[in-house]
Order: sequence, then C-alpha cells, then structure tokens
Amino acid sequence: MSAAGTTSIAAIIRQNRLRVLLQPVVDLVGRTVYGYEALCRGPGGTELESPLALFSAAEAAGLLPELDEQALRNALRVLPSLPAGTYLFVNVDPRTLVRKPDLVLRALEEQPCRGRLVVEVTEHGEAGLGWQEGPLERLRRLVERIALDDVGNRHAELYSLVAVRPTYVKMDRSLVQGVSQDRRKATLLRALVCLGQKMGFIPVAEGVEAGPDLQAILHLGFRHAQGFVLGQPSPYPAPLAPEVLTALG
Repeated sequence: MSAAGTTSIAAIIRQNRLRVLLQPVVDLVGRTVYGYEALCRGPGGTELESPLALFSAAEAAGLLPELDEQALRNALRVLPSLPAGTYLFVNVDPRTLVRKPDLVLRALEEQPCRGRLVVEVTEHGEAGLGWQEGPLERLRRLVERIALDDVGNRHAELYSLVAVRPTYVKMDRSLVQGVSQDRRKATLLRALVCLGQKMGFIPVAEGVEAGPDLQAILHLGFRHAQGFVLGQPSPYPAPLAPEVLTALG
C-alpha cells in the first residue's frame, strides 16, 4: 500500500471516521426483532466505505487490531439505544484475538451491559485456531454468548463447533441464497438445524434476500434469520416493516 493509503487508514482510525449501521436479526416465529448486528462502514463516498476495502487497507497497513478495537467501541456505544430485550451482535476479528487480544477484550470488559452482547467471530485462515486457546477462554469470562459467523465456507469450522461451543452459528449466505431452488442446500441446512438441536447452538440464516428463500428456511426449521428481505442496515435500530410481518404470517 502507498504511504498515502497508509496515512488515510491511520487517519480514519485516529479521527474515528467510522460509521455504525444496524441490521436486525429476526425471530421468525415470534415475528419480532431478536437483536441487531452492528456493521462497520468507512467514511461515506470514499474508496474505504465498504468493510472489505476498509479492513483490507487496515491489514495492509498493519493496523487491523486498532481498526477492530475502534469499530467495536463504536458498536458498543449504540447498545443503550436498542429496544429493551434485544441483543447487540458485535464482530471481533480472530486475527486481533491472536495478535493484540487486550485491545478488544479491554473494550468488552469496560462495557457494563455485557449480558446483552453477542460476540461474533469469523474464522480466518491466517489466524488459524490460535484464538481458540487463551483468547477464547478470556472472551468466555467476559461474555455469555459467542457466535461463529459465516459458517459453511471453510473446512476448519466443523472443529470450531466443538472447540468454541458457540451459542449461535450463523450460516453463510452462500448456503442460504437460492435454497428454495436447491435441494442439496436445503438438505445441508436441515441437517445443520438438527445438529444445533443436538449440540445446543442456535442456527441463524444469513443473507436472506428473497421471499422464496425466507419461506424455505422457515420450512427447514430456522427460527432466526438476517438479510435484506427482513431489514436493511440502518443508522438506527429500526422495527420490522409491515411487509415483513405479513411475509412471516
């Protein structure tokens, strides 16, 4: 990355020019918002607005843990604004847990309402399984609920279901999108729902973007889901739209 690019990402972190958007995680059976995932975005209208570009730039500049910490702290600040009884899903990069765990663990420790937090961790090849040792135990002492994110697109995740003992397992959108027309995807997702019942985790379908897929995951036994058809990311904790309630029956 160029010196200008490094300075840019460093300035974004230093000046806290990050934004937080909230996307509902929906209880499909109860027809209510179960919680909100806090999504990090860079400055609007810039090349670093998208999370992929933003976190890639931070990694290239050697500032990923610092970006992860700032994004987490910003997300935690919205917790008091959420409706009573809902959870806040926040993301922590496992590479941060391996390299500089104190940055994010300290931010969580300072949060007085940790009972309403769900910490999402997405497997990353570079981090390996190192975060599942000391950092995971420290994380467990701070929060009751841990989610494995984007499950279904990496082979190591089957072991993680055993090692992490997650409260939630969020199914990757690659498994969910088009499930209404793909018998193999449906069979796999039904099996994962059954696995959740036996292992004690709550399956969450991510990336639900079409009405037929929503009806399919309901039929497959999912109780929780997230995606554009249920609610767009928003700067505030939005309620379910009337058309969503209608679709849920």
